[in-house]
Amino acid sequence: MPSGDALNSPAHSVVCRADNLMNKKIYLAFLWHHHQPYYRLPGVGAAKAEFARAVSGEFQMPWVRLHGIKDYYGMAALIEQFPKIKSNINLVPSLLKQIGEYLAGDTDLLLSLSRKPATDLSPEDKQYILENAFLAHPQNMIGVCSRYKELYAIYQLARQKIVAEPTQNSGHPGNLLTGSPQNGQAVKKLIKNLTNQDFTDLLVCSSLVWFHPLIIERDKELQALKQKGRNYTEDDKKLMAQKQMHYLAEIIPLHKKLQDSGQIEITTTPFYHPILPLLCNMNSTLQAMPNAMLPVVDQKALFEDARWQVAEAMKFYKEHFGIEAKGIWPAEGSVAPSMVPLLVEQGVNYFATDEEILAQTLGKSSDHFSGFLNDLYQPYRTRNLAVIFRDQNLSNLIGFQYQRWKPQDAVDHLINEIKSGASRVPQEAPLVSIILDGENPWEYYPDNGIEFLRLLYARLSNDSDIETVRISDYLREHPPTRELDTIYAGSWINHNFSIWVGHNEDRQAWEYLAKTREVVKEQIAKGVEPSVISRAMESIYIAEGSDWFWWFGHEHSSALDDQFDLLFRKHLMSVYQILGVNVPEYLHHQIKERRQKELHTLPWGLLDIKLDGKRSDYFEWLAAGQFDTASEGGAAMDRSFDTGRIISRIFFGFDKNNLCLRIDPSANSAGKQKAKSSGVFPDGIYFVLNFLKPLKRKVIIRDVSANPRFNILDENNRVVKEALETVAISEIAEILCPLDVLGFKPGESVELFVEVYSVLGGNERPCDCSLDRLIVRHPDSLPIKLAVPSEDLAHIDWIA
Repeated sequence: MPSGDALNSPAHSVVCRADNLMNKKIYLAFLWHHHQPYYRLPGVGAAKAEFARAVSGEFQMPWVRLHGIKDYYGMAALIEQFPKIKSNINLVPSLLKQIGEYLAGDTDLLLSLSRKPATDLSPEDKQYILENAFLAHPQNMIGVCSRYKELYAIYQLARQKIVAEPTQNSGHPGNLLTGSPQNGQAVKKLIKNLTNQDFTDLLVCSSLVWFHPLIIERDKELQALKQKGRNYTEDDKKLMAQKQMHYLAEIIPLHKKLQDSGQIEITTTPFYHPILPLLCNMNSTLQAMPNAMLPVVDQKALFEDARWQVAEAMKFYKEHFGIEAKGIWPAEGSVAPSMVPLLVEQGVNYFATDEEILAQTLGKSSDHFSGFLNDLYQPYRTRNLAVIFRDQNLSNLIGFQYQRWKPQDAVDHLINEIKSGASRVPQEAPLVSIILDGENPWEYYPDNGIEFLRLLYARLSNDSDIETVRISDYLREHPPTRELDTIYAGSWINHNFSIWVGHNEDRQAWEYLAKTREVVKEQIAKGVEPSVISRAMESIYIAEGSDWFWWFGHEHSSALDDQFDLLFRKHLMSVYQILGVNVPEYLHHQIKERRQKELHTLPWGLLDIKLDGKRSDYFEWLAAGQFDTASEGGAAMDRSFDTGRIISRIFFGFDKNNLCLRIDPSANSAGKQKAKSSGVFPDGIYFVLNFLKPLKRKVIIRDVSANPRFNILDENNRVVKEALETVAISEIAEILCPLDVLGFKPGESVELFVEVYSVLGGNERPCDCSLDRLIVRHPDSLPIKLAVPSEDLAHIDWIA
């Protein structure tokens, strides 16, 4: 039987209809995107003491190595097990280059320390290990290894005892085990209490869990290490390091083998993963963000850099795989008209991007139930280049949804979604494109998603209606028949470039890069050796990578913010060092602001919400403001309820017509309610959105576990509007409150609380909460404050 999610999905209700209408072949193109930014420090001396910790290794983060032995090897090896499956894999040159450098002897610090005898580890070494060896999914990776889990519990207990205060070198309170000087004794005590055996076990376990399950199935020595479980030896550590290098060495040959046999097609990306449209023409930003403040750059120089990034990627591909690359996945699906002639010039046959780009290009809605799939499920041509567009819904189901489903239910649902969608289009050979990251989703799946993928590939191998294809093969047999005169400038995130150029920190980083680029230009004019210029420019190209800008601004943050900030600046510093020019003082100062903890963040763009009560897309609520209830706890008015068991986070923002609210249950609440099959929130409660400004309004959301609807009341508790259905509650609660019904005007300030009530003694009045009991209010003191966007700022930059 399908799970509740599958039974309740729109696709389930049309399965029979879709199967009955299938009288044509559906062509399915998977494109798994594999990428890591360039973590290797340039081969120049450290300019400041802040880099001194990098003495043992050149790679500043271990993700190429760890994802290499898990996803980059495992995804290809899994495809090889299913000969009937054709697939497409995108390998970014900056990733492959780093794999080669590992095999040539370069290392990262964590790997270097794992090769060092535990008896020789210094206190600083041990602290570094503790800060970095637990950067794995707590449940699906740490939790499956009992010894690793045991050490993690000790580590977490120590962290809880350390007062969370920011340090000079960290913008994050309580970042890992670092803290203010007064916490030094607590850190030293933890390190002193852990034995050499503890550190040996930690280093082995923290590597072992990264090996792809398929590797463990095949490798008897790794199986023996896994079965051993604890009390590992120095020889075990050596074996672990050897095995990692062995499987890293297999990645490129395995992909070439599958390419040469015709099972996969390998696509590439501009070399260091830059946002190519910004290099080609920074003004392309203005199509989606007409009020954006752009950095001051030398656009002509950046365009030449764009040409290098594409040309070198094509050259690198041919050197490693023996043939010309046919397709490109531009970084973050970012496209613009200015980049198309460059791709044609470099011999690219096709590129791929997101469905929202197609919708914006055609001036249509991307609603899958209003005819848009007819546009989406076919290739196009623009200036002699073929272009395909990914199905966002199907891609996001794999990336963000199915991790919480039973594998069989997820596979059934995906197949049904593919067939029901294709049944609604007239094309005789519809192309359904599923494109997503090939490394990031799987640690959120049990056992790295291997059961889901095996079931999926097995089903597709024997499904007569669906044929998996390499993109070039499909385009050869079914060339595009529709021409696009232009293409909308944007990425696969909100069809714009806000993440990479929408914040002051982004602009500052671009201008630092432009100033450094100008120094290179000056040195060329002075006649500096071409070989020196070439080395300096390599660091420029690295700094143009998208990942550094991803972490600037308020959209994204992690415990590694400072390291990404430092790496970006270090790549720019190396240009000056290579050229023998003094490094400017400003490059020694962090770009990422050390923000004080706020009551809540503010929304920074208009939202586009799919009202389904599910976490259907990571980017869906990305531009919303956010309040974490753990930051204040909430004032409990009813002590019979544990307030921490109801709401964990509140998201808020606007689309063009609505104030949008999202309420997330706590893990406790969702877990207990799931067992009772009565929804994710406790029985007997409901929500009230209590607006103080600009008008006093109450939005009362009843029946949160059954058939949710809501009523809007005025300051006298009279009904303004009742039984509104723009609310969905499944994994989360999503509510769209019409601005015209609320009476809120553009530019007005909004203040509100989110309140939880318990129903007393059969109070069934949908518009009266005065007879019930207020359990908790969030925030507990000051309200959430935001502003309705102005009518003339209907683009993403209305707050940023």
